[in-house]
Amino acid sequence: AAELLESVSQDSKQRPSAELVHGRCMQRLAERKEEPDRTRMLEAALSNFQNVLASGKSTVTVRRQSNLELGRVIKSMGKSTQAVSTFSALRLSSPYEPESLVSGLEEIDCLIDLGRISDASDTLEHITKNFGEIKWYQNDWIPLSDLRKKIVASGERMIDSHDYSEASRFANNLPPLCDEEDRLRMSSRLFEEWANREFDKQKDLARVRSHFIAAAEAYEALSAKLMKTPQYGELLWRAIENYRKSGAFKKSNALLENYLRFESRENQPKGLLAIARNHSALEQPNLAMMSLNRILESNTSTPLAYDARLEAARIRLAKEDYAEAEELLIQNLYLGDLTPSSPVWRDSLFLLSDVLYRRGLSLNDQASEAIFRDPTKSH
Repeated sequence: AAELLESVSQDSKQRPSAELVHGRCMQRLAERKEEPDRTRMLEAALSNFQNVLASGKSTVTVRRQSNLELGRVIKSMGKSTQAVSTFSALRLSSPYEPESLVSGLEEIDCLIDLGRISDASDTLEHITKNFGEIKWYQNDWIPLSDLRKKIVASGERMIDSHDYSEASRFANNLPPLCDEEDRLRMSSRLFEEWANREFDKQKDLARVRSHFIAAAEAYEALSAKLMKTPQYGELLWRAIENYRKSGAFKKSNALLENYLRFESRENQPKGLLAIARNHSALEQPNLAMMSLNRILESNTSTPLAYDARLEAARIRLAKEDYAEAEELLIQNLYLGDLTPSSPVWRDSLFLLSDVLYRRGLSLNDQASEAIFRDPTKSH
């Protein structure tokens, strides 16, 4: 690149293009270098781009690209605020050009770096409103697929900032380069994280529920789009779980029926256990027991059998079927592979103590009633 630059005279019309190429090469080399070589190469690139902008021979395209690269160099030098100004000026002065779009995306990254999350959303909104037609952004130096990836990556960074309100605005303003799948992926993740974060902080539960539902709906729509891909099962399960967390147990069970249709026999217990828990939450113990019995009567050696026995024991206890509840818990505690380090083992032990206590109270009540009817039985 240095030889190319030297071979082009200062008076040549091609000099600005040579400076642009040399500056880009210095940028790429700087990425691989340690200090002080990195700074020296970035300063050389900066000088190249400034020369292009100062030259009267620079074409409009070369000047736009030099402005973009100038902003990138300034950003690489750690001057994010100055880089924002450079990118913003190019974005606003040359709309409907690929350099303008790329500059806007670079500006968004800088704003996120600076913690100016709302400004990043504003910038994307401006880009989308003034986007025009995709064909205007065709070029020979950066594929449109790379621009799409950059937008999606910025959206992920918005979610990582935990400013979920702005991340939601960002997801709703994706430009035409992105598609519905991109929006759904972003929305499903952000609403799921938003709901879990607010739930952990015991925030407004009605809003938490609405966020779980929004996440579930996005995951459900995404799974429908990707039904024939390996991602389908995981996406459908996330929808099922988010509906369950929102309290939409019937909707969760409706999706679980789909889940059981395509899942292998070995994975059926996972879905059946979820269905049982949803029925229990809906106060439908008989339906819950039907799903639990399918797990316990199956020939699969699934560790979820322990969870199924624990859930079944809870239902039996609620029905005051103490003997059946005790038997199920004894199997978990002494006739399997569970150890005291297992949460299911500990829950089984605590529940067994409750079963025995309530059974004792019941026997005591029965004895008291018998004595009341026939005092001679007190001896």
